[in-house]
Amino acid sequence: MICPKCGRNVQDNTRFCTGCGASLEVQQPGQTGQPPQSLQVQQKKSPIVPILVALCAVLLIGVGVMVAFLLKDNDSSNTVTDGIVADGGSNGSDVQPVATTEPTEEPTPEPTLEPTATPEPTPEPTATPYVAELGIENSMRVNGTTSYSGIERLKYYKLFNKKGKPVDVPVRVKLKSKRRSVGDRYKLTCSVVYRFTSNPKVNKSEMARIKGYGRKKTEHILRSNQYYTVFDYRTGKCLEGKNDHRVKSKCSRWKYKFYNKQRYDTSSHWYTWKNRKSLSFSFTVTYPKSYEDLCVGVGFYNKFDDESSKTDYKYWNGKCAFGKTEVYRKSKDSAVFLLPE
Repeated sequence: MICPKCGRNVQDNTRFCTGCGASLEVQQPGQTGQPPQSLQVQQKKSPIVPILVALCAVLLIGVGVMVAFLLKDNDSSNTVTDGIVADGGSNGSDVQPVATTEPTEEPTPEPTLEPTATPEPTPEPTATPYVAELGIENSMRVNGTTSYSGIERLKYYKLFNKKGKPVDVPVRVKLKSKRRSVGDRYKLTCSVVYRFTSNPKVNKSEMARIKGYGRKKTEHILRSNQYYTVFDYRTGKCLEGKNDHRVKSKCSRWKYKFYNKQRYDTSSHWYTWKNRKSLSFSFTVTYPKSYEDLCVGVGFYNKFDDESSKTDYKYWNGKCAFGKTEVYRKSKDSAVFLLPE
């Protein structure tokens, strides 16, 4: 037990304290009117427990308030409020101020760019092939025979009649074509025959009036222009020379046959005339199988001068389209064409 006077621990049932000598006898409550010593000791010990409990409560409340304050500070970066925390008393009369903190600027998150769908490119309108605009029709057979007829007009028709009327000679054209495969290329072979079915006679008196013309030499009266050509379907340009499509063409010698000579003598000169009876030649065209824009034309046209136009020269050199030439303009009705299918 504990001495109520000096607070020293002594053995139980001891009547006097060994430290101070005070009496340790406990009086009954009814004798002195004071509470027993043991009860006084217990009353002195009892206030410690609630104080500890209150402190713990204050700590817990303070921690909770601080956590709530930090969470609120994270939600609002530009506002900070002063908080007041209670000390944990039964009535909350004792309070402590909470220290304010400086507002912290949170880094602004960079905006995330949503992937935008790439618009599909709109297809450009395809240009109409040049030859399609000319309105040329496919009239030649690839493997077979093609025949057609036309009219040739004589160049010096004034020599054949006094009135000077034009003299026309019918012409028949026969074309045979054959295409075969050679490795990765095609080889197209065409043979052409022109037949002039009329042999007009020259008027002797009219010929005698032209002094010095045809002096001591032979003249070919029929002067039509026969041709074959190879060109591109999309651009209309000639492919008989160097080109980017690897198209090559080769032509044989042209062979002529004539009607019998017409000889006329005058006082000082003699003249010999003969008209064409036929013309034949062949040509071959080789081109890659992947090239699908090959065009071939065969025909003739009447020409009364000895010089070709400038556009014709440009076309044969690959610098002008076929539709701009005199060859095309004058042979629309006397030519056949092989076009892409």
